[in-house]
Amino acid sequence: MAPRNMTQRNRAQENRAQENSQSTQHPRSLGMISIKELSAKTNETKASIHHYVMLQLLPLPLKTARNMAWYSPECIERIQLIRELQARKLSLSNIKELFDTQGLNSLKELVLSTQSMDKLVQSLLSGQHSPISAKELMEKSGIRAEELDELGKVGLIKTDLHDCYDRISADLVVAIAKMRRGGMSEELGFKITDLMFYRDAMDWLVDEEIRYFDSKVLGKVPKEQVGSLLQIAIKGGEEVVSLLRRRAILEMLDTINSKTRRDDITAKPPRRRMSLQDYQ
Repeated sequence: MAPRNMTQRNRAQENRAQENSQSTQHPRSLGMISIKELSAKTNETKASIHHYVMLQLLPLPLKTARNMAWYSPECIERIQLIRELQARKLSLSNIKELFDTQGLNSLKELVLSTQSMDKLVQSLLSGQHSPISAKELMEKSGIRAEELDELGKVGLIKTDLHDCYDRISADLVVAIAKMRRGGMSEELGFKITDLMFYRDAMDWLVDEEIRYFDSKVLGKVPKEQVGSLLQIAIKGGEEVVSLLRRRAILEMLDTINSKTRRDDITAKPPRRRMSLQDYQ
């Protein structure tokens, strides 16, 4: 039987040998990739990858030389998730919080749930109405073909692969046609392209809404509650926007009228005080 201290020494030597063999393994054999490969696989710039590492959105790479670093293959999934969440208007700080609290696997499930959430939003907003052709839409609204083309060019309405319009586009055309019939004509200077400020304002508002909703819900609310919250947010948001628009118009009119009244008062000459001579 070998002495006890000899057996312990042999085990220690075996452990050191195993550690040395692992440390001398090339990172490639461990499945790690260079930043050039990571950039190519994710279509992300090297500068962005460095930035993600600095923000701790990606794990630190293994440095084997001054200008050589190896990244875990997990970074590919992480960058894809970062891109998905950024598309939902989440800031990098919000994404970092989700990585920290959810972990990679849970976050992947979360992103899958947001994709089903997006389908729910599409069904809620688009409805089940059949697309309508340009001819049918012109007959229904009374709008001219050139105006329909112009609305499409500025992105206010959209067609599908069969050149048909969805319900929202059709409703927009009908609403614009009503404005035309009501007197907002080209002769008075009302142009189709002038309506683009509505689209720009809505783009900004929707970006803010999505960013706000996701920051409050993702990773914080059970998945089974997200659908009902979405419906409440969409319907309630439309009502709030409509009411706030009315209030803003009324407040603007009140401001204009108040200023007009003040201007009228200051424009009137001061009333001359009557003297005794005026009565003689």
